[in-house]
Amino acid sequence: MKVKILRAFSAAVLLIFFSFLSFRLISWWQHQQKRKALFVYLQKDSPVTRRIPEDALVYGNLYDLKRVYTGLQGTRLSDVLAHWLDTGMSGKQEANPLMGGMIEKTVLNVVGEELGFCLLPSVSRRLDFLAVARIAPGSEFLLKLALASTKNARRTDFRGETIYAFDTKNPEYPEVFVFLGGDFAFAASDLNRIKKSIQGESAGPLFLRERKVEAIPEDTFLFLQCNQPDISILASGASPAFHLVVSGEARIASRLPDLTSGQQHVLLLQTNGPEIFDQPSTSYSLQSVEGNPLTTILLTFVDRRNARRYSNAVAGSLSMNDSPESIELSPQGDLDCLRYRKNNEDMYLCTRNATILLARGKLKLQDAGSGWKETKRRDLPLTLRVKFQNEPIHEFLSLVEEKDWSRFRSAKEFYFLSCIKQILGSVDSTHNEISAEIY
Repeated sequence: MKVKILRAFSAAVLLIFFSFLSFRLISWWQHQQKRKALFVYLQKDSPVTRRIPEDALVYGNLYDLKRVYTGLQGTRLSDVLAHWLDTGMSGKQEANPLMGGMIEKTVLNVVGEELGFCLLPSVSRRLDFLAVARIAPGSEFLLKLALASTKNARRTDFRGETIYAFDTKNPEYPEVFVFLGGDFAFAASDLNRIKKSIQGESAGPLFLRERKVEAIPEDTFLFLQCNQPDISILASGASPAFHLVVSGEARIASRLPDLTSGQQHVLLLQTNGPEIFDQPSTSYSLQSVEGNPLTTILLTFVDRRNARRYSNAVAGSLSMNDSPESIELSPQGDLDCLRYRKNNEDMYLCTRNATILLARGKLKLQDAGSGWKETKRRDLPLTLRVKFQNEPIHEFLSLVEEKDWSRFRSAKEFYFLSCIKQILGSVDSTHNEISAEIY
């Protein structure tokens, strides 16, 4: 009798165990299928993806940003973002909550659902770009009304509709073309590209259709794929934690410079990603100098000829609205610098060999070249280095908590960055993930 009871008990335990295991396996399988379904949607089923040309070299999709934005509500970062919108996204106007609400609604109507963007081959030196957004239902009329009332836009008739052209100050992309039609908004650097995308759907980027389906996080909001080299970038998460994961075995011929950071540095960013497309490696630095931001960007080119060509284009753009008296030649050692005075703010354009330095703020020219060192060209993996320390701007978090915006106009970068608790990780030969946590 005892043996029968023991056997029955053992059988019951095994049945419960295998039932629980089966339930867990089924749940896991269903979860994996959902993650794969999101990949397939972004890969070929999305109506935005199907508006992207087949010859795209890079394709990215910002998906369901409304979810991310909604999740930020109640955080310190959302307070800063709301004030920035209230000032017309400039920080230079008096805060107007009514205007901020209108801007918020307009932006979410355009990019809140889904925004696809790609880089395309071109007959010129540059790459063309195309962006397609799935706009919120019912927002087309108001958006068209806003475009029609724009005074500085040129208009081109296309099949009874209007394509708008806007001048930019970017020497590489002097014009941007914009079109609104149906459930989509389009923007492109080339008129023919935007016309072809407007006319109908394609099958999406050819290289992306050939990718093996993967299970990606269900809360993915950035899906970025590069053809050659083969690189995948995914950003996912919800407030307060977000993650960026990079995969691929790409090797890039790179001239990424070495940077040194000091106690005044708030943020250092470096990447050789643009060098995939024969663009300069980019290094961004933000420092706190006497409580004010000093922003520096280093662009390191393959050779001096390309650096000089870009420098001349930038100088021409900056000089367009300035009298010659506002430009001051300031050679400092091996740095050749131009100083511009705009809106009571100093801007610098410096060159040294194949590197261009762009700066805004109180830059000490005698120390401008000491924080970075040029390197020889070398093969590196896709690299994204991030160094963040919030100690120099800790006081700004208190200002955010107190809703004190008295310094926002001169230091809005510090208001935003003070809401970041930490940034950890890097993308290089040993790491492939960066995580951020916000307040």
